[in-house]
Amino acid sequence: MTISGQELADLMQASAQDAVVFARNEFDIELDGSDVSVALADEALSKASARIKSASEEQTIFTISTIFGAYVGEVFRRQHGGEWIYDTSIADAPAVYLQFNELTFAFTGVAYQRLMHEPHVSLAKYLEAARKQAGLAAH
Repeated sequence: MTISGQELADLMQASAQDAVVFARNEFDIELDGSDVSVALADEALSKASARIKSASEEQTIFTISTIFGAYVGEVFRRQHGGEWIYDTSIADAPAVYLQFNELTFAFTGVAYQRLMHEPHVSLAKYLEAARKQAGLAAH
């Protein structure tokens, strides 16, 4: 699959908006694009995780981790810049990252870990660590 940079950016922005709608409709959680809302995204992932019966719900797991990873990545991107990249270097496991300067951040991968019943993994903490690694301050 080939996807242009603009197509990927549009897809991730739409996915982030899907997270806002999903969190509101499913859990009555309002995601407003703020840093505070990233902790609420963690809460929504925990609630979604409780609903997933098994790893066999692969498409649901992929979709939910993608939209919440996109949401937090978009919080970072809107505040600091960066660009979404589609990495196909591992043919059977392509991945989406947010690239900021020479750094890449796996927001969707972190969302996947949180969703797969790893409550110690936090999108809010990952966002904080990404900013620290990039030498940025929170907004």
